[in-house]
Amino acid sequence: MRRIITIALLIAIAVVGAEAFARFGLGLGDPPLTVIDAELEYIFRPGRTYERFGNIVSYNSKSMRASEVPPAKNGDDFRVLVLGDSVVNGGALTDQKDISSEVLARKIGANAWVGNISAGSWGPANLLAYVTRHGWFDADAALIVVSTHDLEDLPEFRVHYGDDFPEESPMSALSELITRYLPRHIPALGPYLRSEPSPPSVTYSPDERRQKGEAALRDLIAAAQKNVRNVVLVLHPTRTETAGAAEESEIEQRARLTSIVKSTGVPMFDVETVAGWKTELYRDDIHPNAAGQAAYATIFECLLKTFGGDASVDVCRSSGHVR
Repeated sequence: MRRIITIALLIAIAVVGAEAFARFGLGLGDPPLTVIDAELEYIFRPGRTYERFGNIVSYNSKSMRASEVPPAKNGDDFRVLVLGDSVVNGGALTDQKDISSEVLARKIGANAWVGNISAGSWGPANLLAYVTRHGWFDADAALIVVSTHDLEDLPEFRVHYGDDFPEESPMSALSELITRYLPRHIPALGPYLRSEPSPPSVTYSPDERRQKGEAALRDLIAAAQKNVRNVVLVLHPTRTETAGAAEESEIEQRARLTSIVKSTGVPMFDVETVAGWKTELYRDDIHPNAAGQAAYATIFECLLKTFGGDASVDVCRSSGHVR
C-alpha cells in the first residue's frame, strides 16, 4: 500500500512539475481566444488580456489589440486606425508594448489614440466587414496594411478553425502542449491529438477569388475614403520579396494591387522601397520581429506627418525612417 501511495505521489509531483514548466517556462495555457462570426469569419474575444509565451496580449471591448476607444473625441484629440492581418496584430510572439500601433501611440503624444483592427489571416473582406459593423471611430487617419497575397484572401466561414484559433481555454498548459504542439514535432500523433479545421463553408474558383478579392479591396478603400479624412495603403513585403527573390505570383499580384490602389486615388506606400528595410527585421517570411514592428511605427509616424500638407508619402523612404 505504501508503495502505491509513493508511486501515486511521484506521478502527481511529475504532473504538477510538467504543468508548471508548460505554463511558466513555455508560456502555454492562456491562448488568445477567437469567436466564430457569420460576417467577420472570426474575431478575437473582446475585453480579454492574456499572458502568452511571456508576452502580454490584450484586446479591448471592440476586439482591437489596443487600449479602449475614448468615450468622446475632443477638439485636440487625434485618432489613428491601423488595419491589417497578423503583420499588424503581431500575434502572441509580440508583446503588447512592442506592436507597431502601440509604439506609434507613444510616439505621437498624449492626445492620440491608435486603434489596431486586425487578426491573423484577415484580408480586405474581413476588415470591410469589421468597419461595416463597428464604424471608423471618428478616426483622423487610416493606415491599411496589406501584403500581395491579401489580394486573394477571402473568408471561408468554417465552423471550426482548429487549434490555431481556439475558442475555449485549454484544460491546462500541459494539455495544450500535448494536443497542440506535440503533433508538430511528431506528425503521426496529429490525427489523435490535434483539432483540425473543419471544411470551408464557402469555396471560390480562381477567377472568383481574384474578382472578389479585388472588389473587397476597392470597397474597403472606398469606405475609408468616405469616413476618414486621411488614408494611405501600406504594402508589406515578405522577407523573400525583401531579399529580391519574389516569386512570379507575388510580382503579378503586386502589379495588380498597385494598379487597383492607383485607380482609387489613395496614396500607396511600398515598405520594400524604404532605405534600410532588411531581412533582419522579420521573425519568419511574413511577420516583423520587435525591431520590425518598431520600424513600422517610425514609418507610420512619418506617413502621418505627410497628411494635410504638400509632402508626398515618398519622403518616408529615407533611411532615417528605419532604425
